[in-house]
Amino acid sequence: LEWLNLNNNKLTNLSIGKNTADLKQDLHLEAANNQIATFTSPYYSKANVSYLDLSNNKLSGSSLTVYSWANLKYLNFANNELTSVYFGGLYALEEINISNNKFSSAAFTGFTKLKKVDVSHNNLTSYSFGSAQYELEEVNLGYNKITSIDITNVAKTPDKFALKKVDVTGNE
Repeated sequence: LEWLNLNNNKLTNLSIGKNTADLKQDLHLEAANNQIATFTSPYYSKANVSYLDLSNNKLSGSSLTVYSWANLKYLNFANNELTSVYFGGLYALEEINISNNKFSSAAFTGFTKLKKVDVSHNNLTSYSFGSAQYELEEVNLGYNKITSIDITNVAKTPDKFALKKVDVTGNE
C-alpha cells in the first residue's frame, strides 16, 4: 500500500497503528474533509507515513501528538480547532500547514529540512525563527495577532538561510 485516500467521507476517528512501520513503501495518507475529532497514533510509532493530510476536520484542543515519524515530509492540520500539537522526531518534515486553527503560539525548532510553514489565521501574538532552519523558504503568518517577530537568527547569518518570503498580512 502506497496511497490511501479517505477524503470526503464521514469518518469521525482515525488511528495509525504500530503496523504502519512494517509498510515497505512510505504511505501517502489523505483524510481531509471528514468529521474526524479523534486522531491517535502510538507515541513512539515509527510510522512509515510521508504525507498526512487531516485538514477540514473537527480536531480540537491540545491532545494531538505526531512523534518519531522519520519519513514524514508533509503535514496538514489546516481548518480544525486545534490549540496545540506536540511534534517531535520529524526530521524529514519539509512542509507544515496548521492554518485556520486556534494556536496562540508555534515553534518549529529542530526541523532542519523545513521549507514551508503556514500558521495563518490563528491567534499568534509573536513568532521567532529557529536557529537551524536554514532550508526554510516561506512562512505565512498572516491574519494573526502578531505584534513581535524575532529575526535575530536570520539576521546573524543571512547567507546560511534560504528564506525568500514572509507574509504578515492582516495582523492586528
